[in-house]
Amino acid sequence: MPSPGLVVSLAIPQGRTPMNDSIVDQVARPRRAGGTRKGFPSKRLLAQADERAFRLQVARRIRDLRKALGMYQRELAAHLGVSQGRIAHYETGRGAPRLHEVPMICRALKCDPNSLLQFTNE
Repeated sequence: MPSPGLVVSLAIPQGRTPMNDSIVDQVARPRRAGGTRKGFPSKRLLAQADERAFRLQVARRIRDLRKALGMYQRELAAHLGVSQGRIAHYETGRGAPRLHEVPMICRALKCDPNSLLQFTNE
């Protein structure tokens, strides 16, 4: 036990840093939200948000057209030659139809590609 007047020094081996320095550095230099210097969202984040919004819009349109025809997901899936789970992904926005599937979806749902992809207000 050290005496009250003795100062104890903890020596850290050369080339190593104390574990708490990384925490101090993180607090001292906070990062800005969005990943840019000026605090605005990056172009990549904006593009991802636009893609997600478009995918959800197409998903709602597929679901609405299918229900208007009184068709089940498994019936649409059989018409396209895909699984019912893939149609569920399309309708929830978790997945998007492949380009070669769009004309088949349009034929099954009796619509044109412009209205399916919301290029026109129909």
